[in-house]
Amino acid sequence: MWGVTQPARIVSGDLYDFLSFTDREVGLICADVSGKGTSAALMMANLQAVTHGRLLLLDNANVRPAPDAFVAALNREISGRFGDNRYATLFYGEFDSQTQILRYVNAGHMPPIIISAEGEVTRLPNGDLPVGLFPDATFQEHRVMVPRGSSIVVYTDGVSDALNSEGEEFGEERIMRCLTSLPRPIDAEGICKHLAGKVAEWAGGADRSDDSTILALSVDRLPSKDKAVRDDNLDLAANARRACNSATDPKLADPVHFQSTEAVRNFGVTRPIHDHRTVETIPNGPKPS
Repeated sequence: MWGVTQPARIVSGDLYDFLSFTDREVGLICADVSGKGTSAALMMANLQAVTHGRLLLLDNANVRPAPDAFVAALNREISGRFGDNRYATLFYGEFDSQTQILRYVNAGHMPPIIISAEGEVTRLPNGDLPVGLFPDATFQEHRVMVPRGSSIVVYTDGVSDALNSEGEEFGEERIMRCLTSLPRPIDAEGICKHLAGKVAEWAGGADRSDDSTILALSVDRLPSKDKAVRDDNLDLAANARRACNSATDPKLADPVHFQSTEAVRNFGVTRPIHDHRTVETIPNGPKPS
């Protein structure tokens, strides 16, 4: 699993997060709050805090809700809290490495993309309304198989809407072509870096008009016969913890951190929210370390 984000301003209204449930189950979330800057970052921070509270702070008396029930509860909780016209598009998924099934809800977000082991690229169906608009809205859970060697890519519209110096958008079809032409084999980190690099190359020195985020989950192929039966790379929860640790270990952390998480700290969320990726400043924006 890997994610990269680039804010249009100092703080971002985009969010990505990895949630470690069990050794075989992991959650992933990507959201895009309407607006930009501080007001969007405040709403994003609240959305992340609510997500952690409803999915991670469970005791023996509470069972983790199904994806559609979770998104419906999240929607009720944030509707109207930041004004009548504030909302967020959101993708939330739970992947089980044993069943190889991704259960997901798409609340008005850009269609996620699945890359097969053979390199075939397919958009998954569009979803429901964004969260935060109507408190009684309902959401539909979808399921898709993600076999070994396949990947899921989720991104915000700041990627497809990135403009070059001529005012042309990068566009969804160019995203599909970039993912079709990926070098093989490639993991989630490589996918994010490849696509982010293509977007940065397209934008050149043009100002960013929107936050952009890319999130990827790759399912490893079967280990070769000379490897042990248990392969740590197949332990999704361990991978999620390593992703978190790589950003919080002082020996590994860069001085410039994931901007949305900084907003969470700055605006007083009491539960510690971990960084999942650090970025470094490069021409045309940050990239994952």
